[in-house]
Amino acid sequence: MRCLFRHFVPFVLAFSYVGIPQGATAQVAKVERELRLEDDEVPAAARAYVDSVFAKARRLKYYKDVGEGGTTVEAKFRLGDTRYSVEFSEDGHWLDTEVEIAVDSVPDVVWRDACPMWADSFELFRVLRVQRHVGRGDVRYYEVELRARRDFVWSAYQARLGEDGTVLEQKEIELSPGHLERW
Repeated sequence: MRCLFRHFVPFVLAFSYVGIPQGATAQVAKVERELRLEDDEVPAAARAYVDSVFAKARRLKYYKDVGEGGTTVEAKFRLGDTRYSVEFSEDGHWLDTEVEIAVDSVPDVVWRDACPMWADSFELFRVLRVQRHVGRGDVRYYEVELRARRDFVWSAYQARLGEDGTVLEQKEIELSPGHLERW
């Protein structure tokens, strides 16, 4: 079953809004800040990993990502028409890789819990982008960024969806001053 609410909730919901309940997951704020790194600030191990695994990377840029989980180094680049983000520890050890994918390429089962929850929680919502995440220990999930309107106020959210459709986590995104919003 394709999620009918994946891109936009029909406008009729905006007029029937009486009181939208909170979603099934806790709404914890995600605060993050990305700062561009100079070439001499990039850990040698991170640079070596990207150079060996993604030798044909284009538009390669490195960032320091400061968030609630600590500080990491992130390499962002394109390989063909696909965007990649590879995250490393501060000393350059690989943590995870995220590959941006088309919203329509996400399996239907992944949207199973999220779409009804978003339809109940928001007046309107729009999925902006989806990344396929592969981390240490073969941890796999989908990271979804969306804009949603509640009480006539638009906010940005990030959700982690399991391969089986469970909503693993959802957070409202709060960007710190100086954060680079798009790459």
